[in-house]
Amino acid sequence: MDLVSMIPAASVKAPFDVTNGGDFWYTHNLHAVVYDGEPHLAYSGQNHGRHVDYSSLVQGKNVILNDGYNVVKSWDFPGGNTTLNVHEFELFSSTNDALWMADDHIKMDLSPWGGLKNDTLIATSFQDFNLATGSINFQWHAFDHIPIDESCQPYENKWDYFHLNSVNKELSEGNYVINGYHGCAIYSVNGTDGSIIWRLGGFKSDFHILDGYELRHMHHVRLRSLESTKLPASVRSQISSQTHIALSIFDNGFNGIMAPTASSSSAIVLLLDLLARTAQVVERYTPPFDSPVQYAALFGAVNFQSNGNRFIGWGASMSEYTQESQLLFHAEWDTGSDLSRSYRAYKGPWIGRPTTDPDVFSYSWTCFWDTTIYVSWNGATEVVAWRVLGSAHSEGPFSPSAAAVTKVGFETKVSLGSGFVGYVVVEALDAKGEILGRSKVTQTRVPPTTLARICTPFRCPGFAQDLQDIDISYTCHFDTEKIDIVQEVPQVVLNSPK
Repeated sequence: MDLVSMIPAASVKAPFDVTNGGDFWYTHNLHAVVYDGEPHLAYSGQNHGRHVDYSSLVQGKNVILNDGYNVVKSWDFPGGNTTLNVHEFELFSSTNDALWMADDHIKMDLSPWGGLKNDTLIATSFQDFNLATGSINFQWHAFDHIPIDESCQPYENKWDYFHLNSVNKELSEGNYVINGYHGCAIYSVNGTDGSIIWRLGGFKSDFHILDGYELRHMHHVRLRSLESTKLPASVRSQISSQTHIALSIFDNGFNGIMAPTASSSSAIVLLLDLLARTAQVVERYTPPFDSPVQYAALFGAVNFQSNGNRFIGWGASMSEYTQESQLLFHAEWDTGSDLSRSYRAYKGPWIGRPTTDPDVFSYSWTCFWDTTIYVSWNGATEVVAWRVLGSAHSEGPFSPSAAAVTKVGFETKVSLGSGFVGYVVVEALDAKGEILGRSKVTQTRVPPTTLARICTPFRCPGFAQDLQDIDISYTCHFDTEKIDIVQEVPQVVLNSPK
C-alpha cells in the first residue's frame, strides 16, 4: 500500500500527543525511510507549549519508528542556545548517514541592521552524521559562510536572517545543495571546508535564469538525476552530468505574504548549465484549481515517483501529475487555520503493522434492536475485511455474527442484522483471509431510556463519548426463566479522565 503522508504542521495527535499540561508538539516531515536495512518512518517534532513560536528556545527530537509505530531511535534536543530545526531529517541508507538541522541563537550587536546592540540572531546550521556510530561527518553553520547583508528578510525580533529549510547531499561528490529561504537563494556547499561553490538566486547569483523566470522564496530543493528529468529534445545531446545538474524546487512564487514573482506557486525542475552559468525551467506544475489554499504560503514539496510521476504538496493539498502535466490525483483539506497546513507531502510504499489492537465501538438502540459495530485500526495497511464474532457473555464462547465485511475507509460500519449481541470481538483479515489482529472483548452500549428517545438505530448524536464512559457491567441480559430480554437502566457513572 502507498503511504500518502500529509501531516499537519502543528499537531495535537500522533506521532506526538498532547501532554498532561496540554502542550502542542509541532510535527514535521513524516516520511518512509530505510533504516538498518528495513522500512521505517522518520519525523521531527518540537514542543511549543500552548503557543506555537518557531523562534523559541524549545525542546525537540528526531525520531525513527518501525512498522509497528514503535520508537526504535530518538535523538533529543533539550533546547537552549542551539535548538532543533524541524525542516529536515533525511536518511541515506547506502551510507547509513543522516542529515538534520539546528538553529543557533547568537547574542550580538544588530544595530547596523536596525536591531539592538544586545540582540539575538538566529543562524541555521546542519550536521551530516553516521547513524550507527553517532560520529559527525560534516557540519556547517550559516553564520560562518553567509554574510548578514545577503539576507532578503528585513530585521525583526529574533531575526532568522538565513532560514535554512532544505539540505541535500551529492553522494558522488560529497558536496551539499541547500536552500536559504531568507537568503532568497540556493547554495552549493563544499563538503570539505564549507565554502560556497555557487549561488542560484539572491543578491549574488552566479546563474542567469532564462526566459525571465524569477526565483525568490523556495522550499524542498533536491538534486535529481538527468535521466529522471524531462529534458528539452533540442539540447538533450549536449547535456551531461559533467556540465549540467537538475534541481527540483517548490517555488513559493505566489504566497499572499511577499510580493509575487509568478501567477501562482509551482513545482519546477531547473536545468543548470555549470559552464554557461544559466538555469532553465524544464518542468513546471501549477495548482490544479484556482483556490487560494493551494498557493502554499510557507510550505511545499516536490517528489519524484519511481514511475516518473511528480507528487506535489501545496501546503493544504496534494497532487500527482505525469511528466506531461496530466493530473492523476488530488486531495486537500482546509480548516481555515494556518496550523492545519502540511509542510511536506509524500507518497511511497509502506506496510504498517501496529502493535495495538483494533478499536471497536458496539452500539444498539435498545435491547430489542440489531447491533451496529464501528471498527478501525490506525496504521494497519494490510486490512481488507473485518469479521465480527459475538457472544451473550463477556467470557464467550464467541461465534461469527455475520459474514466478513469489506473494509471501507478509515472506520468501517458493520450492521449485524441478527438481533442484539451483548459482546463482540472483531478480527482484521488480510487479502488471503488470514487474521492480522483481534480486538479486545467489547460490550455493546445501549443508551439509557433518558437518552434513547433522541438516539437512532445506528448512533446517539452527541452522546457517543458518554456511552463509551458509562461504567457498567451489563446493559442488557436474558432472563432465562421468562425467556425475555430485560433492559436495565443503569446509574451513569463516568470514568475518571484518562
